[in-house]
Amino acid sequence: MSNTHPRQRSMDAPVVEEHGSQLLRQLERMRAAEELTDVVLLAEGIPFHCHKVVLSAFSPYFQAMFTCGLKETRGGEVPLRDTPAQSLDLLLDYMYRAELPLSNDNIQGVAAAAFLLHVDGAFRLCQSHMEARMDPSNCVGLYHWARHLGATSLADCALRFLCQHFAQVCEEEEVLDLDALSLGDLLGSDDLNISQEQVVLELVLRWVQRRRGDPHSEAQAVELLRRVRLELVDPGFRRKARRRNPALLRDAECFGMIPLQTSGLCETAAPPRPSLRYGMETTDLLLCLGGHQPDDEPDKLSNRLFQFDPVRDRWTECARMKYSRYRCGTAVLNGEIYILGGIGCDREDRGQSRRCLSSVEIYNPDTDTWREGPTLPTTLLALRTNASNIGSVEGKLYLCGYYKGAGRHEIITKEILELDPADNVWTVVERRAAMHDSYDVCLVANLNPRDLFTP
Repeated sequence: MSNTHPRQRSMDAPVVEEHGSQLLRQLERMRAAEELTDVVLLAEGIPFHCHKVVLSAFSPYFQAMFTCGLKETRGGEVPLRDTPAQSLDLLLDYMYRAELPLSNDNIQGVAAAAFLLHVDGAFRLCQSHMEARMDPSNCVGLYHWARHLGATSLADCALRFLCQHFAQVCEEEEVLDLDALSLGDLLGSDDLNISQEQVVLELVLRWVQRRRGDPHSEAQAVELLRRVRLELVDPGFRRKARRRNPALLRDAECFGMIPLQTSGLCETAAPPRPSLRYGMETTDLLLCLGGHQPDDEPDKLSNRLFQFDPVRDRWTECARMKYSRYRCGTAVLNGEIYILGGIGCDREDRGQSRRCLSSVEIYNPDTDTWREGPTLPTTLLALRTNASNIGSVEGKLYLCGYYKGAGRHEIITKEILELDPADNVWTVVERRAAMHDSYDVCLVANLNPRDLFTP
């Protein structure tokens, strides 16, 4: 004879299942009859009579609401202003009947309500439903929807799918509905699974074409095209290409700025002598200057300037700089190209010693001539992040942050220098600018109204 107390004996699985089913049936019956219900949820003005204990069992949100004495619960009615009535009805069916019929028509509403009300079990079912039906036509919208909602796990899953199937995603219309900032963030991801960088440019051109004629989108389109152009010819891309496939580096195409009127892909000829850490600037034409060739022994610096003619689709060599240099800054002011600092040597590099430069050279595209510019207060190296830390604002040049010295112990300087071409002198206008310690700097096109004082 067993000594086990009757209450200590475990019930068989079928008995437990039947016990749970009977409990659910009785709770659902009492809810339908409004029997012993002690709270009314209001969604879109429709009342739903419920039991606090059931809501609390499935939702920490309701548990906290009913146990913390919130005044909203004292009257017996709780308005849920951001929850559609249909979604709440389905969530209550999940709680009382263990049923959650999901479809393409109701999935987003139910998922949002489950997430906001912390009905975690229901949201997991919604997430599984969405992930199982994710495809190139809906993953972009799903990613941004989940990100806006705050569902990071679902957003991460959608982003992984998006990057893995990016070539197919680019063919869908959904990606063209993104705003410039969202599209720029997406194209900046290092995880895009593409075999040709040309796919990125084709997507941007379609995005621009979609917004043709919209004056508010024109500036965004130009900036997006500029950003993509810099990423395609950026040293970071070339370093990644070298790691992935040396042939990809040799065959890498150089893309220029594409006019907004262009309706198709504009693929340009590659520069005659590819270089790393070169300067890229645009006036009416695309210019490629300086840099160094890592395939040479030793690495050879360049003082050459090439100009791309989109009409003839060819590069032409122009007048050479005085210095062979790389890691220099470039900017356009009054139609002229300013080349600032960098590491270099006099004239063509034939193995002579190099040094960190404070010199400034100015190129006039109309006359194909160089002239000497105002010397910098100190030697300068461009930031390694390839950020746009030099630019023109209201007829003046501004330099925001730079490295002093060459070698392993370079010192970052968080100064802002100003050059007024009328005075031809550099002036320090801010010594402790608010720059992040990662040294990512972007020069915007508007001056701080407080005269560049740190906010």
